[in-house]
Amino acid sequence: MAAGEEAAPRRGPPAPPPGGAERAGRRDHTAALGTRPVGRLLWSTSAHTTMSVATYGVYALTNAWFVSRGVGPDALVAVNVVSPVLLILGAVSTTVGVGGASMVSRSLGAGNPRRAARAAGNTFLVYWTTAIAVTVLGLLLIDPLLTLLGARGDVRGHAHDYAVILLAGAITATGFSSLVRAEGRLRFSTLLWTLPVLCQILLDPLLIFGLGWGVRGAAVGTVGGQAVSMALSLWFFFVQRDRPYRITLADLRPHGPTLRELVAVGAPSFLAGLGNTLIMSPQVVRRPGRAGEGTRLLRSGAGKAGWPSGRSGVRRSPAGTRQSHGG
Repeated sequence: MAAGEEAAPRRGPPAPPPGGAERAGRRDHTAALGTRPVGRLLWSTSAHTTMSVATYGVYALTNAWFVSRGVGPDALVAVNVVSPVLLILGAVSTTVGVGGASMVSRSLGAGNPRRAARAAGNTFLVYWTTAIAVTVLGLLLIDPLLTLLGARGDVRGHAHDYAVILLAGAITATGFSSLVRAEGRLRFSTLLWTLPVLCQILLDPLLIFGLGWGVRGAAVGTVGGQAVSMALSLWFFFVQRDRPYRITLADLRPHGPTLRELVAVGAPSFLAGLGNTLIMSPQVVRRPGRAGEGTRLLRSGAGKAGWPSGRSGVRRSPAGTRQSHGG
């Protein structure tokens, strides 16, 4: 360098554009699936999934408590009588979720976000089509369905009210959290479980006790929480930017090879879910008419706990007058 010549200032790396670090952090969720140690990924994924399922288990217990206290044991039996329909719908969502998540994760790993978007879009398409079919057929055949499930007497009225609302809201019954996990967004996947459950726990006492909607309130609370999960997933997949892919209308068109792979990969999950439905509800599915025995058992337990043991939703005061209890 010549004497008297000033040294040129050294230039560091260019400053990231505003928001660039945040966008890079979001992209790192997907990159981490291929770079983080397998052990850490396994523990992290397992912890989030376990917390999500445990949260839903808490809701199932609180929902049963609210229905029992606010309506009565007949209503609690009705909720369990309708449960096989929900379990079958859950088996369908698990089928497309497992198949779609497998395709999304493999496509992103291969650097093919276009294929991942198509897989996710066809996953939505299959579930929405199935849910609409379940809604239409279920509402048209609601009476034969309740007869098949063994709903009798007072239980049948509660089961009818509960089933109609849940069938009408079947399209909201999943938030596609498995597709979110396939992208590495574990926290948002957990949010798709926890936030709706919190909404349901808040809505149940308001609708059952506050507004006196009875078992209808429990069903509306369930569908309301599911709608929150659905809204979050629609925003995530169709609106949010700075992700590896976004679903477009073109991705919702049926694509034969994608649909076949979805079903092939997810079929074992569907069979497992269907088998679980038959095992968990043998008296209802295989031997209609036994719901009355469950009612008597619940009434017996409810009487020991101080709950109403007569017609659901009614307490008797010491003077023998009847008092409404959320019916």
